[in-house]
Amino acid sequence: MKGIRLSILMFILAAFVGCGSIRYSQVAPEAKDFHPQRIAIMPVGSAFPAETTEAAEKVLADAVSGRGWFTRVVSSEYVKKIMLSSEETKKVLTDYLDKLKSVNFSDPDLSRKIGETLQVDAFLISDIDLWNYNTTGVNKSAHVGLSMKLIDAGTGTVMWKAVHNEKEEYRFFRPSLSRMGKGLARSMLRRMPH
Repeated sequence: MKGIRLSILMFILAAFVGCGSIRYSQVAPEAKDFHPQRIAIMPVGSAFPAETTEAAEKVLADAVSGRGWFTRVVSSEYVKKIMLSSEETKKVLTDYLDKLKSVNFSDPDLSRKIGETLQVDAFLISDIDLWNYNTTGVNKSAHVGLSMKLIDAGTGTVMWKAVHNEKEEYRFFRPSLSRMGKGLARSMLRRMPH
C-alpha cells in the first residue's frame, strides 16, 4: 500500500514538474560529446507569408547569438545568399532538406557538404508551426509554435529536436508575435546541446 501511494505521489510530482517544460524535446545519446563552435541557422520552413518567415528567422538568429555558446553564427540571410550565388550549393541544401522532410533521413554526405560550404560544425533547421491570432467568440488569443532540429554537419546525426508552442490570451491589445516567438525560441534553445 505504501508503494502505491509513493508511486501516485511521484506521478503527480512529475506531472507538475512537466508543466514548465517544452512539449517535446529529444536529445541523441551522442550529444553528450557534441560541442559545436560554429553553427548555421537554415532558412525557416514555413507556409506563412514572407514577413512572418523573416520575423521568425530574426527571432532565431537573435536567440542563438544571444546564448553566447558559439564562436560563429551563420544567419539564414547568409545561407540564402550562398544559395543564390551557387546552383550546386542550392541543390545540395534542397536535396538534403527534401530527404529530411519526406523520408526523415539526414543524409550524411549532403550534411558534410553543407558543413564544408558554410564552414560550420552544426546547423539548426526550424519550421514555423503557428504564428497567428485567433478569435473564437469573445475569446482572443495569440499563438506561436516552432519545431527545431540540430544537425551534426560532419555526420548528419540529428543531435536534438524539439517542438513547442505558446498561447497568450488577450482582451484589447494584441501581444507581439515576435516577442512571443523570441521567448519561445529562448526556452527551447535552453534544452539544445552545445
